[in-house]
Amino acid sequence: MRIRFISPLLLFLFSLSALAGKVYLTTAVQLETRYDDNVLQLSEYHLREFGNNTNPDRYRIESSDDYISTARLELALKHYLLGGHTQRLNFRVEYDHYWRNSFMNCCSFGFSLTQYLNRQLSFQMGYSYDPDKYSDRFLSVLDTSGEYHDFTYDRNRYYAEIDWRPLPRIDLGYELDYSRLFFNEYFTEYDAALVTHNLRVKWDAMEYITVGMRYSYNTAAADAADAFPDPTAISLIKDATHQDDVYLFWWKCDLSPILKTELSLYNGFKYSEVYFQTENRDDTYHYSRRDCVKELHNYAELPLGNGITARVFLLSSWRSTSSVFPDVERDKEYNNLQTGIRFYYRFEN
Repeated sequence: MRIRFISPLLLFLFSLSALAGKVYLTTAVQLETRYDDNVLQLSEYHLREFGNNTNPDRYRIESSDDYISTARLELALKHYLLGGHTQRLNFRVEYDHYWRNSFMNCCSFGFSLTQYLNRQLSFQMGYSYDPDKYSDRFLSVLDTSGEYHDFTYDRNRYYAEIDWRPLPRIDLGYELDYSRLFFNEYFTEYDAALVTHNLRVKWDAMEYITVGMRYSYNTAAADAADAFPDPTAISLIKDATHQDDVYLFWWKCDLSPILKTELSLYNGFKYSEVYFQTENRDDTYHYSRRDCVKELHNYAELPLGNGITARVFLLSSWRSTSSVFPDVERDKEYNNLQTGIRFYYRFEN
């Protein structure tokens, strides 16, 4: 487990809170249970292989689908320091429990600082840590025995964003995101630095309808050969370096004028294109490969009173792969469906 925690930054944030005077605490609890029909996003080929048990060492999972329960706790300290403007310090911890594949249970935590400069302008900076995330099992170039190994990683994420409301119905935002991935000792060539630029706009088109768009440009620079003391001793250098273009379009509708209740509906469509960069033709799973991922996200949300909100959601995703190697297309394309219910409870002290 490798974690890069910025102690001086934490000390600075706590110092700001201590100097701020009166502090207001807000607590939020989120409970969610969802069904995932393909927890590892396996291709049809690998789903058949798993179901027929023709390659048992390849899979650690007990079931390709699962029920996942998530508990999330958020604490927010609101105070006033810079010129009397609102400042909010947030802490978050989250735990996922897999009912059939319990070895995939995982947790994460993070914190963020938001500074409101006025009603139109604010900025935020934050950090999050996701340890020991399980993705699948693969063969390692460091082990010639033919044994499969867990493909796990830790993620350290740092981000900063700014929000600006230039007009009463228009919100603009920009986010810079830097992440560092550290894989286990069998897959160090996949260690990577990820940089993401997010540009977003939100428009309150009508009193009860909001629409939004977001564009993201991602770069992922894998360590590849730099991960090994002597790259010449490695039979195949795998390089997962890639660039992504991600587009998100969404709209949200408040149905209270029609149904006389605070029910709201959300529909979003996300389209991603991933371009792998390696020039090594022997690296068949990355050479000349392009992925297209489509996602549909729908939910209905209803406040229940006393600070409790309920949400029912459905998320569908599909990945298509283009490669000069047919086996790569066979192995990397997938369909995935998730649906569930979430309860959110927020109260102030």
